[in-house]
Amino acid sequence: MSYQQNGNAPKQSQCIQVLGSDPEQSHLLQYSANEEQWNEYLIGGGYMDANTNKTKQAPSHQLKATAGGPAEFTNEAKNESASQKYAIISIMGPQSSGKSTILNKLFGTRFEVMDHTKGRHQVTTGIWLGSCPKAQDLMVLDLEGTDSAERKQNRSNFERQTSLMALTLSEVLIINMWAQDIGRSTGMNVDTLRAILEANLRLFNPDSKTRILFLIREQSPDETQFGVTPAAELQKNIERVVNGIWNEIDRPDQFANTKIADLFDIDYFFMPPLVYYKDLFDQRVQELYNRFTNPSDDNYYFNTSYHFTKCVPPEGLYTWTEQIFNAITQDESLNIPDQQKLLSAYRCEHALNEAYTIFVDETQTIEKIVKEKYVDGFGPKLDEIVAKCVSAYQETANKYDKEEAQAKYMSLVDKIETQIQYLFGFQYKHLVEKVMDLYQYEMKQALPRGECVDNLNEVVTRVGESIRKFFSTKIDDCMINTENKRFLDKETYWQETQKRLREATKSIQLEEWQKLCKENEALADQHLLVEIGKLLRKPTEKIWSKISALRVEYHGKILNERIIRKLSNLMYDELKLKERIRAIKDESDTLIINRCKKYCARMDGVLQDRFDQLFNKNPDTGIPRTWDETVELDKIFTSAKNQCLEILDLTQQIVLAENLDLGLQEIKLKLLSADTTDDIRQDFLRFADNEYRRAQNNIRNANMLGGGILPQHPVTW
Repeated sequence: MSYQQNGNAPKQSQCIQVLGSDPEQSHLLQYSANEEQWNEYLIGGGYMDANTNKTKQAPSHQLKATAGGPAEFTNEAKNESASQKYAIISIMGPQSSGKSTILNKLFGTRFEVMDHTKGRHQVTTGIWLGSCPKAQDLMVLDLEGTDSAERKQNRSNFERQTSLMALTLSEVLIINMWAQDIGRSTGMNVDTLRAILEANLRLFNPDSKTRILFLIREQSPDETQFGVTPAAELQKNIERVVNGIWNEIDRPDQFANTKIADLFDIDYFFMPPLVYYKDLFDQRVQELYNRFTNPSDDNYYFNTSYHFTKCVPPEGLYTWTEQIFNAITQDESLNIPDQQKLLSAYRCEHALNEAYTIFVDETQTIEKIVKEKYVDGFGPKLDEIVAKCVSAYQETANKYDKEEAQAKYMSLVDKIETQIQYLFGFQYKHLVEKVMDLYQYEMKQALPRGECVDNLNEVVTRVGESIRKFFSTKIDDCMINTENKRFLDKETYWQETQKRLREATKSIQLEEWQKLCKENEALADQHLLVEIGKLLRKPTEKIWSKISALRVEYHGKILNERIIRKLSNLMYDELKLKERIRAIKDESDTLIINRCKKYCARMDGVLQDRFDQLFNKNPDTGIPRTWDETVELDKIFTSAKNQCLEILDLTQQIVLAENLDLGLQEIKLKLLSADTTDDIRQDFLRFADNEYRRAQNNIRNANMLGGGILPQHPVTW
């Protein structure tokens, strides 16, 4: 189909056959147009843009006639729906009654007309739709003649189907008839009128009435001539016939008291014979045209509350008209609001899928990057994409049923947010990694090296505030604008992040505890164990009381004031703190016990060393003894041996006194078993005996000449 355009206004009308005869059963109608033909019609008619396949917007500067009248489309006056909407006018009546001719003259359409030189015959078959170059917000339906000789079979069903189709789509239904046929059933199309009224009972919507225009042709302007019935009488005749049909037809209960005026706005217009009154005919055509296009006209047809209520967006016409015809042919009880919802659902679903495809395409780069690393500006980038998708969706959806459009919008939002949730999962993972790295770094900088921190709680609080600010800044950068308050809830994600931070804090807490234990070991070694070692090297009967005193002093002055003070600030709850305090106290006692055990483990050497100090050296000066007859060997030996055996007896068992003020329990712990003690005693006694005999030999030798080196008897000289 070829067409030419001047600016945005096509010069020629475009036509498309919506319904045609079934080629296999010519008496039946079938839907004829396909989607490609519809697109050609809509593009050629200026309703759709050839490049974008979207409804065409009227430029604000273009002045043209519309169904709303000639108007300057300024930015202030134009609204979104005005350039998208249109009214459909249909015409029906007997075959060869000039229906196509009058439409062509009125609206500039190009419907095929009968060539009278070839006889009277059918020209229009089915239903044709034409664009109107003279009134671009109008479309015209040209219906096949109702009494054609060509359609002998199934005529009543044909009239029902075409009537339903015309009533469903049209704001104005023109019933074309000749003046001389008024009063005759066939000429007046009484059966067609009956079909129209019955059909409207099934279609009636109080918010969407239909105007019926009885267009009476060939009415002589000179009503004084013989045989010319005045127009007023013809109008009354038509009213009587219509009211008679209305009273005869079966009406549902809800229409029992309904008047025909409640369902239709009815008007009458008379046209003179074209052949005899060409100038007057053209004048009357212009008058009728003004009723369709000029809001200033007293009889303007579109100054109604239901104007544009029957139109659907142009790009939905193919689906809409096919839906209506299928419902008609299947003899379903038509419910136009439901049918419109079906169309809305279909078109909005299509718009939803297109918008979501845009989203998927636009987010591919972000998806690829976010799987590898953190994306700066994640939220604003997605906001921009989402806005683009929503705009694309609303451009189509806003033309359809608001409820359906909103429902599909929510579905679109749900799909988009589901995918964003998926992408955000990666972004949040990277964000948490950043948060944890920063937390570990700042904690490392804040904590002292080599020793436990004085107040971990204070450090964690200070660093935690810094981390919260960092998280808040970053999470804000990840958020999208949405009315869904539950979607990507910042507080929820902060709580999740806090769990990770708490786990990291527990690890730091454990490390600080381990540092504290080592710190306690070092302090115990410096202030406690060294002194205990001194006591163990020279034990007396008061050894354990002295060690108990050292224990109390350490716990009171060192452990409580330095170790437990730090421990109290390691962020333990009350129960855990008590457990840790008990553990550090026990560990301190364990250090004492281990030191004593270590001492007992080398008891053989301890006794020998002690015996050596007491027996072989002067206890006061530490100078080695000179073994001669002046030394009281037995006395020294007995004293040294007894003191060493006393050490063995004293160190077999630890006995540390309790201290209730410091929470120190009494400790009694056997260090040496009876068998071990006997073995050590026997080994020691053997060692002591050997030392005794060695001392005896030294004394004996000291009394000999030359120290026992030279012979004592003179003969040997």
